[in-house]
Order: sequence, then C-alpha cells, then structure tokens
Amino acid sequence: MVNPIINVIGVVAGVIGIWGFSEDHIPKKAEPKKPDDPNKYITTVRVTAGLDGADSLMSPGGRPHRLMGAGGRVDSMLHWNLKGDFLGNGHSVDRVGDGAFSDYKSPSSDGSQPVSTEIRGSSDSICIATLTATWPDDSKYGWTGDWASICGLPFYYSGIIMPSGKSPWCMWLTTNSALPDGDPRKPPGAIKITWHDFLSKDGKVPSREDAEKLCGNSLKAYTFSEHAGDEISLPRPYEVMEWNGGRDFNKRGASSNMGRSDNRLVISSRSEHNATALCEKSHSYGPDFVSLEEGIYCNMETRETLPLCSSSIMGDCFDVDTHSHVIGDGSHKPSIRPRNPTNVIRW
Repeated sequence: MVNPIINVIGVVAGVIGIWGFSEDHIPKKAEPKKPDDPNKYITTVRVTAGLDGADSLMSPGGRPHRLMGAGGRVDSMLHWNLKGDFLGNGHSVDRVGDGAFSDYKSPSSDGSQPVSTEIRGSSDSICIATLTATWPDDSKYGWTGDWASICGLPFYYSGIIMPSGKSPWCMWLTTNSALPDGDPRKPPGAIKITWHDFLSKDGKVPSREDAEKLCGNSLKAYTFSEHAGDEISLPRPYEVMEWNGGRDFNKRGASSNMGRSDNRLVISSRSEHNATALCEKSHSYGPDFVSLEEGIYCNMETRETLPLCSSSIMGDCFDVDTHSHVIGDGSHKPSIRPRNPTNVIRW
C-alpha cells in the first residue's frame, strides 16, 4: 500500500476524523504543452464519483446489468486566489463513471495559488465521494463528500474504499433536480471550497463546533441555474449530524410526501455502513439500504427501519433473500415497490 501523503478532515466510521489520501488519489502536477505558453500555470482537480455498479447478474442477451446512478457530469471548475482574484476555469468532456474519476485542468497566466474552487454541477446529477487538487506549485489538497452530512446537504454512502479500508459519504450535485425547494434532499447546483481549511497538517481532529464553522465559510453551496445562483445557508441547523458513531440518532417520523428516491436496494456487509444513521437523516438520498453488520433495513421513502429476518426474528422483518417485508404470520408481501434481484447492489 502507498503511504498516505495528505490528511483531510472528514467523517470516519460515523465520527469526525482524518482521511489519509494516498498518491493514487491525487492528480499529478500538470505541465503546459509548450514552455512559452502564457497560460502555463495549471490547476488540476480530480472528481471521484461514488456508488459503484454491480454486474454479477446477466441480462438475457448476455450483457451485464450495471446498477449505476452516482456517476454524472461536472460542468466546470472556477478558481480564485487568496485576494479573491479570478484565475480561470476548467472543463472536461468526460462523464465521471460510477466509482470512477475524471480530471479537470484549468490553465492560467496568473501563478498565484488557487485557494478557492467553485464546482458547478450539470443536468446530469453526480454524487461526489472525493475531490483532490494539485496546484501549479505542486501543493496537494483533498475534500470528501462527508461534508454534505455535516453541513446538511444531500448525501449517501459512496462505496469508495480509502487506504484505511473505510468508505466516505458522497454528496449529490445537480442543476436539474425535480425535488421542490425546501426539500432537504434537493442537491445544490454548485459548491465552493477553500482547500487548505480541510487539510489537517498536524493530524488533529477538530471539535464538532469547529467543524460546523467551516459550513457556510470554507464550504459554500448555491442553488445554481444556467443564469444565476443563490447561496444556501449552511449549516442547516436541523440537519447537522449527531457525533455519536452512527448510533442513537434523533428520531423523526415518516413523511407522507417523501417520494421514492430510488427503486434499487444496496446490501452492505461493511462494518462502517449503518442503515439507521442513513435512514434517520432527512437529507440522505438514494436507494434503500441494508446493513448486514447492523442487521437493519432502511426504507428511504418512509425513513422507517426493520430488523433483518433470522432464526430468532421471523415476523415484521426484512428478508434479504426475497427483498421483501415479512409480516407477523410469516407470509411475504412486497415492500413499497417490488424488488428485482437485478436491482440489488452488494458491497
């Protein structure tokens, strides 16, 4: 394993912690094609999308079912220096695939450091697991989608494995959400990051209060459209994550107007994936979720949880094999929407 070279503040196993970004997570310093190119100062930002697909089941024609959804497009990257001077922007024609990454290069004739970057979404929504940047002076920085859960923006488990063996959240970004204004699951259209504020040089973990101060300051969010965008107030005080390791969250009742966010099912055996933590946050968004480690199923439409059926629990439980709710007499009835085995993602 490559040794981590930068430490980034995020949420590790449900509590605030430090992610170690290894060399293969970070783009290399970009050089101009010609030494005399006036736009020789190039900033590269790598966008990694979450929610890997699964292709173990084959369609009748022999093609694998790719269960995709978190991959998408980022429209552009805009950079500013410490004084607030605009340095330039970068685009990419590539679509970021599920569990994959794409690099956005931004050339500039100004060699000052691009301390702040605005990431603008597109109509093709994306769930961003990590962002890493390499500046023209070869300084390297990182950011994780965990900050969506901290600051009250829409998030989901990413399925991306870090060098520690654990996985961050991912943050949804799009300019084309069908969700109404005021819905906590509605993604921002753009975010702006001040890179160095998310770097932990001494390895110290900030307090909850210090972490929340970054929301709305070092991380800004916007309801961005093609022509304009309004800043979203962060953190959303009713959405801020409880720092208790994913257990005993403040409970909320089911909402009758949630609407199904996804008709697939994710089944995870990973210890850091907690279905209760996902279910009880009204700004989480994505497929229904099963945590085998916790023994809990989360219905993302109603925000209700069920224990998994077992030899000791045979009624009012969720059967992982049939993907259905078992009622008290032992018979099966479909959950909110019938499950199809080809629509199951296994982590």
